[in-house]
Amino acid sequence: MKIFFYLLVALLVASPIQAATNIASCDDLVSIPDRSNASWVLVNDIDCQGYQIPTNKTFFGHLNGDGHAIRHLTIVGNEPLGYPGLFKKMVNASVSNIVFEDAILFVGELDRYVKYAGLIAATMTDSKLENVTLVNSSISVDSVEYGVGSLIGHVYKSTVSGVSVENTQIQMTDYARSLGGVFGQVISSKLNAITVKGNSVDMMHFYDRDNAFGLLSSQLHDVLLDGVLVVDNFVNEKDLFYSLKLFQKVYAGIVTARLQGENNLTDLVLLSNVHNGSLYPLADYIQKGNRDVNVVRDLVTDEPLPLYPQKHDGKILFLD
Repeated sequence: MKIFFYLLVALLVASPIQAATNIASCDDLVSIPDRSNASWVLVNDIDCQGYQIPTNKTFFGHLNGDGHAIRHLTIVGNEPLGYPGLFKKMVNASVSNIVFEDAILFVGELDRYVKYAGLIAATMTDSKLENVTLVNSSISVDSVEYGVGSLIGHVYKSTVSGVSVENTQIQMTDYARSLGGVFGQVISSKLNAITVKGNSVDMMHFYDRDNAFGLLSSQLHDVLLDGVLVVDNFVNEKDLFYSLKLFQKVYAGIVTARLQGENNLTDLVLLSNVHNGSLYPLADYIQKGNRDVNVVRDLVTDEPLPLYPQKHDGKILFLD
């Protein structure tokens, strides 16, 4: 037993825990290498005004804002089949304790579809997003093939906690699919304490391509959600209502457009959201399947519409 103990001590001495690398400027942020598995920490607020941010990095590391802000981060993604974001992909990674202020995400030009897009990452897998706020920012989306969210385009087998999108302008035009105010799509993940507040969403020229929009996410599939506050948002559905009547293939909801698989949703507050179309409070489409059961607890809303379409395929259980 003593031999094992001494071997363990020797191993720890020989392999010390790597200290986090400081980020004191936008130059430092941009210099994070592709496929980094290191830890990085902001030591002060940084301003990325005028910086061109590369959008082709996969991140395996840990980025801790330590309560500081990144201002004027601008992500532009027009590369066909690209994955624009501060990180292309987050895998076994984490981003925490950061405020993104006055950020810009501009994605897609007509006929130049990107795959997924998000300000922080186009996709995140087996990762964590904690205590992150996006405020006073602008999201403009044109041609996206699969999913785009203000923060993350596609969330898979990940954990998100304490995240908010506030006072942000979101414009979605032309051929953009699976659009979410926070996340494009969420699959097999856990969400906790999410806030969507005071945002203005302008949706134009949605066509017959199975478009979907939700103020939280366009799709929730096998998601455990505990606590979401969606308040004081304005959604302007310009041509969306026309598309709904003509093609019946545009889905829109305050929480989500689509519920698929087994979802457990608790503590939902949906208040003072203004819209000029047909946004169902809970979801616009509920998938039917052998295991598709959605459990909803503690939902508060002032919406006059039904929570979901009268005719739907899936099953919803409301529990006290």
